[in-house]
Amino acid sequence: MTWVGANGVTLASPSLLVVRGVQAVKTARLAPASSHFVRPPCAEFVPFAPGKPTLRGRTDALITMEWTIPRNNGHRIDRFELQMARADTPHWVMLSNNIPDNSHMATDLIPVKKYAFRVRAHNLLGWGPWSEVSDLVKTSRRF
Repeated sequence: MTWVGANGVTLASPSLLVVRGVQAVKTARLAPASSHFVRPPCAEFVPFAPGKPTLRGRTDALITMEWTIPRNNGHRIDRFELQMARADTPHWVMLSNNIPDNSHMATDLIPVKKYAFRVRAHNLLGWGPWSEVSDLVKTSRRF
């Protein structure tokens, strides 16, 4: 039988858990996992990954990307974070982590350069996983 403490630690035997504090010693009995299940905060409740970002519009200095809103996993999605990377560098740059809906405009870009994008959703319990990386998107030539 598996035993689970209040902090989610799994033990193999039904022993006493002793917590020593500065002024007191406290003892607590551990409950079997089957009768007293304690689940620590985990990734099961954060949102799923949004859909792969796709191009909505572009000019020589800006690109607008959009994505499908994922399932919220029981808690309302309150914002998104969008990151961008130039094709010639492996570094991701956060464009914003407070996007209220499923599209965002990246500005001040370099003409005729390729960029990749990824997005993730946030709810009450934290950030979900990143979406699939977008196809490379090239800004237009400046006229």
